[in-house]
Amino acid sequence: VGTGWKLVGAEKPHERSRDVYRFEWKLAAGKAGRHEVVEEFVRGQRLGLFGTDDRVVRLFLASNVASPRVKEALRTVLGHRSRIAGTRRDLAGLERQLKAIVDDQARLRANLNKVPQASAAYKRYLEKFDKQETQIEKLQLQIGEKQEAEKGQEKEYEDYLAGLTAE
Repeated sequence: VGTGWKLVGAEKPHERSRDVYRFEWKLAAGKAGRHEVVEEFVRGQRLGLFGTDDRVVRLFLASNVASPRVKEALRTVLGHRSRIAGTRRDLAGLERQLKAIVDDQARLRANLNKVPQASAAYKRYLEKFDKQETQIEKLQLQIGEKQEAEKGQEKEYEDYLAGLTAE
């Protein structure tokens, strides 16, 4: 008997004190016997998923203490996080591409100022500069779309967590 402990089974004790259960059990004189009583301690744990590392979530998924509903919720959480991480990787890749082009444009500008306008090099630099401007516009559009997708995915994830209850 203790705080948080619960008697398991249909049999009820004849008496109960603060520290012990007393069961009435009939046994023939001179005979030895055994009477088994089982108690369980139910331990609950709250897990705040928003800031929890994916390794912790996977640990709970692999454990045998989480219920099927909790495991399904954790799989959904990992799915949300995976989509957001993928979008962030894509966004970072687009931003790296944009930075590389912008950095190259600084070099092209310097070259355009140094070579004669009538030269083949000047025309080549100018064409490349023009193509890069088109690429920059496309990348900026794609970056904006990825940023919006990321915001939408984060909102969807936050909404899921806000409404999540699983035991």
